[in-house]
Amino acid sequence: MPLAIPFSKYVAEAELPSTDDARRFEFRLLIEPEGTGRVEHLRWLWSYSGTKAAMDDLAGRAGLAHRRRRERDRFRRHVEKELAKTGQRLYPRADHSVLIRGTAKIEKQ
Repeated sequence: MPLAIPFSKYVAEAELPSTDDARRFEFRLLIEPEGTGRVEHLRWLWSYSGTKAAMDDLAGRAGLAHRRRRERDRFRRHVEKELAKTGQRLYPRADHSVLIRGTAKIEKQ
């Protein structure tokens, strides 16, 4: 998904209420379906439990930061897969603050 700005810059992150054994997070990507004027969002929910933290410690990884990057990459791949299935892409437009989801050809800038 070639974008002028990295995918991660378009993704908002929020921490949700925790469960008994895990912190919960949400990634949200705002998009406008081409030509609709409506803003929709794509969500990716993930959690970070004590078990995952222990596994990261054993592997010498930077815990939550490592998991956050990994989950953001999984979210990006999921979005790319869904776009490929429908023959669509995400693209920015100067007059919009969110990415457009559609089939329009890439405009020369």
